[in-house]
Amino acid sequence: MVSIKMLSLGLCFIALSCIYSNAQMMQVSVRWYGTIYDHDYLSSDDVNEYDQSEPLSMFIGQEFQIKWAGKSDELALQFAPYLSIKLQDAETVLLKTTVELKIKDKLVEKYELNQSLRNGQKTAQIRLSKKKDYATICLQVTTNPMPSASGSSIGRKEKVAYADAPDRGDSPMHWGICKVSIPFKHKPGALESPVWYRWEFQEKPSEHVMILETRAYTVDEFFNQMQSQLNKASSKNLLVYVHGFQTTFEEAAKRSAQITHDIKFPGITALFSWPSYGKTLKYQADRETSEVSIIYFRQFLCALRERTNASAIHIIAYSMGNQILLNVLHQLAADPTLRSQIKLGQVIFAAPDVQYPIFKQRFSDVLKAPDLATHYTLYASQKDKALYASDFLNSVDRAGAVGADGPYLLMDGIDVIDVSAVDTNYFGHDYHASNSLVLEDISELICTGSSPQERRRLSEMTKDKIPYWKMEQSKAVSMEPVQENYWIVDIYYATNREEALAPASEK
Repeated sequence: MVSIKMLSLGLCFIALSCIYSNAQMMQVSVRWYGTIYDHDYLSSDDVNEYDQSEPLSMFIGQEFQIKWAGKSDELALQFAPYLSIKLQDAETVLLKTTVELKIKDKLVEKYELNQSLRNGQKTAQIRLSKKKDYATICLQVTTNPMPSASGSSIGRKEKVAYADAPDRGDSPMHWGICKVSIPFKHKPGALESPVWYRWEFQEKPSEHVMILETRAYTVDEFFNQMQSQLNKASSKNLLVYVHGFQTTFEEAAKRSAQITHDIKFPGITALFSWPSYGKTLKYQADRETSEVSIIYFRQFLCALRERTNASAIHIIAYSMGNQILLNVLHQLAADPTLRSQIKLGQVIFAAPDVQYPIFKQRFSDVLKAPDLATHYTLYASQKDKALYASDFLNSVDRAGAVGADGPYLLMDGIDVIDVSAVDTNYFGHDYHASNSLVLEDISELICTGSSPQERRRLSEMTKDKIPYWKMEQSKAVSMEPVQENYWIVDIYYATNREEALAPASEK
């Protein structure tokens, strides 16, 4: 009798396996976010602004359960006993749970959730309260088809972090997606962060540009996700950002998201984060790791072209990141086979920390391949103290510097924009991302393809009979009002940094 039961269970399992193997697998992402506000009459209030998400690989009809609880001092919000997620069809997810608000482990209010959401939809904001203590939660779902071809792989679930050092293993490239918050109070060019004189000691998405999560994916799933988002985006263009010297992975991700938001880029942004050590005194070490990263950036660009249907791939490289970009362009221009695989859009060299003679020589070779990119633009400034320091260390003028009579680098085939007149911070180096006027100009260039003659803030100048363009300081256009307290920008990234699991508190 026992053997018959076991045989029946085995046949049942095989039947279910066959059903699932023939069904379409979907990538389902469930996100929940809100605020837990614990009022304190005697001291400052405790506020926990949370934003969680869980990617799942599901078949239609399959159900998953998630346990979660968030706290702010004595106040707790939780799914009781769990959040049930059932994929009803390729576009619809059923969410069922009881959302409970507790004070000192005592239940004070609850909400029964039983709602079907279609792809991209979210629930109305749920608010539970007890006097001045309250909590809010909103849930959202997205669904995307998983590839059905054999050998395709599923995204990894763990959150990760990346070290300020190169990965020296056999497979140094890592792929993933960062979710970065941009607060509604954000000012173009700013990277809002906690400041002690405002008694801010913890990042909050409604106040600061912060990384909400970083998740690693296999290369197959990375491009499946990217292509799915491209299919939904209003623009089929990609924007690739290559950061500069003294930049951690987290700083690069935040800056990528801020630029994406401020220039109102309608496509998808892909960050290439090479392993900068993130320290001022590691300049020479950063130069070496940037050279090692050239081959990986070339592979990244080729993969973007081969594995997506992007209409154009725009690139912004900053500071030392231009050494990587310039070398890859030089390699692509010299190799007809490689060049045939890539068609770039607007290519921007921002404050390039590259020797002026080397830049001129290699870029002359790049121009011999006119089909490689739509156009090239270089931003330079006389106020750039970081490049003056680089001049001193290397004893050679930099391509992004400006002399008393104009930019050092002037040549046919590239628009040089002198931004010396705009306001900058003390070092005057990161104006491509921190100055709202420069951001507006980049937005016009990338989003509309406007020539310098068509862009509002540029005046034509000449030096040695070669034209260049000068930007004047003026008032920037104000931002449109928004409805939510912060945006979320997805940054797709590739990096050859060493990978590590995120701290337990971040998982």
